[in-house]
Amino acid sequence: MATDDSHIFKDFGPQYSNPGRGWVMVRASRLDRDAILDALRVGDFYASTGVTLDEVEQGPDEIYVRICQESDALYTTRFVGAHDVTLKEVFGLEAAYRPDGDEPYFRASVISSSGARAWTQPVILSPGKGIVENQGRTE
Repeated sequence: MATDDSHIFKDFGPQYSNPGRGWVMVRASRLDRDAILDALRVGDFYASTGVTLDEVEQGPDEIYVRICQESDALYTTRFVGAHDVTLKEVFGLEAAYRPDGDEPYFRASVISSSGARAWTQPVILSPGKGIVENQGRTE
């Protein structure tokens, strides 16, 4: 289950942030327990409430996402940093962001016109060292 802020556990409805409305999409080498756990350990996954990402590439130099088109939905990708500051906004099925180096971290958040969302793991930039921790890995 993926959720960023559930508070209501007894009353369920579209107006509430209930648990169970999100999930994790894992990029695993095989469809078995060990491969899935390995992918989760290194952060090779994204969270979703209905948006499917065909491709996610993340590293110290860029985040790139390609979105799977669902019916006639329109998509906005917000690249966000610390304190939920929007660093860049892109409309369409592909989006990329290259950091300028001042961000402590950045991630992609995709919003569908249907209300569904997906969000990537953050890329964390270590200040002054150029070392990047990405999805649990150091590059």
